[in-house]
Amino acid sequence: MKLIIAEKPALVSAIADALDGPRKSLQGSTYMTVGDYTLISVFGHLLELKEPEDYDECYKDRKNISLLPIYFDDWGLKVKEPDAKHKDSPPEERLNEIGRLLKQCEYVIHAGDPDEEGQLLIDEVLRWFHYKGKAYRLDTLDLTEAGMRRALRSLTDNRLHENSGWSAYARSVADAIVGFNLSRYFSALNGVNLPVGRVQTATLGLVCARDEQIESHKKTLYYDVTAVLDVNGVRIDTQYAPAKDDANLTDGRMLSRTYAQSRADMLKDETLNGVTVTRKTVSEDAPLPFNLGKLTSFCGSKFGYKPQEVMEITQSLREKYKAISYNRTDCQYLTETQYTESGPTMDAVIRNIGFRPKQLDMTLKSKCFNDKYTTDSGEAHTAIIPQNISVDIHAMTEPERKVYLAICQYYMAQFMPPAKKERSALTVKLKDGGTLSASASKIIEMGYLTLFKKDGIRNEESALCAVPVGTYQCDVLDASVVEKETKPPVRYTQNTLVADMSSCILSEPVDVSKYGIIYGGVQKNIGPAGVVIVIAREDLITDDVLPGTPTMLKWKTQADKDSLYNTPPCYGIYICGKVFKWLKKMGGLEEMQRRNIEKAKILYDFLDESKLFKGTVRKEDRSLMNVPFVTGDKDMDAKFVKEATEAGFVNLKGHRTVGGMRASIYNAMPKEGVEKLVAFMKKFEKENA
Repeated sequence: MKLIIAEKPALVSAIADALDGPRKSLQGSTYMTVGDYTLISVFGHLLELKEPEDYDECYKDRKNISLLPIYFDDWGLKVKEPDAKHKDSPPEERLNEIGRLLKQCEYVIHAGDPDEEGQLLIDEVLRWFHYKGKAYRLDTLDLTEAGMRRALRSLTDNRLHENSGWSAYARSVADAIVGFNLSRYFSALNGVNLPVGRVQTATLGLVCARDEQIESHKKTLYYDVTAVLDVNGVRIDTQYAPAKDDANLTDGRMLSRTYAQSRADMLKDETLNGVTVTRKTVSEDAPLPFNLGKLTSFCGSKFGYKPQEVMEITQSLREKYKAISYNRTDCQYLTETQYTESGPTMDAVIRNIGFRPKQLDMTLKSKCFNDKYTTDSGEAHTAIIPQNISVDIHAMTEPERKVYLAICQYYMAQFMPPAKKERSALTVKLKDGGTLSASASKIIEMGYLTLFKKDGIRNEESALCAVPVGTYQCDVLDASVVEKETKPPVRYTQNTLVADMSSCILSEPVDVSKYGIIYGGVQKNIGPAGVVIVIAREDLITDDVLPGTPTMLKWKTQADKDSLYNTPPCYGIYICGKVFKWLKKMGGLEEMQRRNIEKAKILYDFLDESKLFKGTVRKEDRSLMNVPFVTGDKDMDAKFVKEATEAGFVNLKGHRTVGGMRASIYNAMPKEGVEKLVAFMKKFEKENA
């Protein structure tokens, strides 16, 4: 007998459908047999970490902080207590039944979900019974019958995946250490029950800090200047931008209405020479398929669904309908195998939703199909896409149907031609060093955008699109001052919190007082790799640390000895000191923020105008530190990297998840370096476009 242990009943059903042989469900048992196979599920964790009082009854006194910190060399497990959901099949009974089957089986097939937690769910049961027999891992990404049959023919040794499960176990122990110790400490300190969690408390801190920013915000008035030009008989609205070194600016803005009015008066009734109108045609590829984070944000903004609702909807689409691939994934790419299977998959999608776009072309191959950017088995490793299965979407709930259609829409977009847009720009340099500018974009070929018509397509077309390219002498018909005011940051929601966790140390000002601990390696904006900086509030630097903490790793040891308890990485620290002095000399983090914005704009402006190169990140998500870009041709990318290296531009090869090229323009990169890179890119484009 071969024993298949699945994570949940839905997986048992999916696997059983792919097995040949008579199917039997034994009366009074929680498993079924299909031919030589016996299938049983664990319905989530049957085991959980022990509570402190399970080790020693003294820990029942949750108010006694002298017992802290709580730490055990071996964090053991116990059988989970039954809950209302599984009262008819308590964890202990299910566990004992699995134990009996393990004694009888020839080997085990591990059928947990394809992520770290799914690996742990089954591994911990095998370890509980000290199982030493053969164990194989089943890939449970695709729950369709065809997908399960393929997976059953391609079993792998479970030992290759065990590290993934240990990672989940380590995370659960870390959560327990934080929860047991800090919850008891802060509850005792404040006389109320205050649960503290590794994730929940940090998240709450973000929300509270943002709310405090909003409540304490004081609006500041600032002023913009607009001008209307007569360009070749066409009225064009333009925006005035002062010179960057204009002494009348505060944080890049005109705070004086009088000064803003003087700029408007300067423009009125002027005749301007050298007004240039340029135009280029650009291609815009379809967005990548969803991962769970992107799908959660999409459903939050479009349908108002909360993250937990999206999780439950996608879980139902996967397990109940087998309509989509694995949902708890952080990847937006697909495998080459999935490309070869795309024809039948698309046929099923078209039948299910009753729609086939006119421009759908299955010979097109989106950049999403790339084995290089999918992760290894044992992790959630491909984007969320529809499966090759017939499903009645009218049998779905409305939320299920909406989410399924969105997933289908983004999958279909991978086989649609790119949209083509004609981008027009007007610029003129003024006598005070400022500029007037205007821009517009006109869609000339809808391409994949035809799929998104109902969602509303942003129209950036204006009268400028009709002005021929050229250099003009223009009259200023009018100029006026527009009063504006600064706005507080928007409040966090469950959806915006998903993506607002990035680091920007030393690239912009940070209020250190809002943090208990800031910990990080220095190798980005501070110095060479090999140095770690800890900025800790003094009340957190104590001898009260976990038992077994090495002396040299105690923060108090290092603080008491001025970080000289052991021989430090002297040269690395010396370089960091030089960088700190340089930062202060340059004007501090406010100045670095201004410079970083200015540097990034030079490169992004070129990419937006280039006919050969294009950025891979949407404008609203662009980084000031790392700028990825591609030509759209791998051979051309390789040629550019080679010639750039020969010209002295090194380390431009792109990140593994994007490919192409990536320009890292951290604080130390001067504006001139970015300008020279852009000049080289222009030269390369001229020679190769």
